[in-house]
Amino acid sequence: MDANTIRVLSLDGGGVRGYLSLKFLQKFIQQWGINPTELWKYFDVIAGSSIGGIQALSYAFGYSPDTVENFFIEKAKRIFTIRTIPIGCNADSDSLRPFLAQKIAMLILNDPFYQSSCPVDSGNSNYGSNILQQTLIDSFGANTLQDLKTKVLIPAYEKDRSKYVLFSNDADSMFTGSSELIVNVARATSAAPVYLPKHTFNTHDYMDGGIYQNNPAELALSLGRSIKPRANRFCILSLGTGIGEIGFHGTDSSLASSDNAIKDIFALFDIASTGGQESVDYNLKLRSKRTLEPLYYYRFQPRLDPTLNTELDNSDVSFLSYMASVVNDTFVEDSSNINNFLGHLTA
Repeated sequence: MDANTIRVLSLDGGGVRGYLSLKFLQKFIQQWGINPTELWKYFDVIAGSSIGGIQALSYAFGYSPDTVENFFIEKAKRIFTIRTIPIGCNADSDSLRPFLAQKIAMLILNDPFYQSSCPVDSGNSNYGSNILQQTLIDSFGANTLQDLKTKVLIPAYEKDRSKYVLFSNDADSMFTGSSELIVNVARATSAAPVYLPKHTFNTHDYMDGGIYQNNPAELALSLGRSIKPRANRFCILSLGTGIGEIGFHGTDSSLASSDNAIKDIFALFDIASTGGQESVDYNLKLRSKRTLEPLYYYRFQPRLDPTLNTELDNSDVSFLSYMASVVNDTFVEDSSNINNFLGHLTA
């Protein structure tokens, strides 16, 4: 790659809504004309939080978006499913998400919505966090961050030490786990509070990277500048998971006022999380448009239909189809900006 240009791919978190960034990448790669399995060759840093972190690790490992798509189509509906059999480790339905009152009750009990009831090494649980674990093992095996083909940056939160961490295969002491198992890093960054249990390894407990920074584009650019200190051009492709309700969809007038208060608190968490990621976008846009810095930046972040269930655990086929249509519309409506950015990226 050009020694004078730093190229960054950054992927936001957002659960199943990561399908938006995947479908965007599929069309972007097709327009670019590169080999989808060699996406890693064209970026100095690939960063991501939560589901964006899983995608980032996958692309840096050499998987294509076409391969990763199976995660959303086949695996998500089993991950985001609660147990329906009273005894045992299994669920007998796909995409069986708890309804609103159940979610509120589970919140009060501090019971993650999709925590499998059997130990992760039992090998016989067919839903929830165990399926996520097994999917990652099947994808990455015993490979570590050192086996990745380009630099990565993956945020997470170390709960037991109240510490924000950045996983990377860059060996600098500012980063964590340069030789850690890819599976552990993927689980750490995707352990979304209330949805999935914390992930424990090396005696420490980790939680979702979105708690730290759901849009790691600026952090990734800083890593890129440390790798290429003489670079004088910067290209950032930042892919969001849509502006829309992450938390509880809809209202229920029969809920107790205390339950509605929980919904309000969750809504504030939604606003704070979205605000953090969008402030990064605002700053990068300001730098690219209003300063002399040679920063070329494209952000995909559609606004989603507020009448739809856009919760991060919604794996229904109809929602996946809707997200694919949003991406198609974006490529039609924003084609000039996409082409302009692609021109800078390939210059």
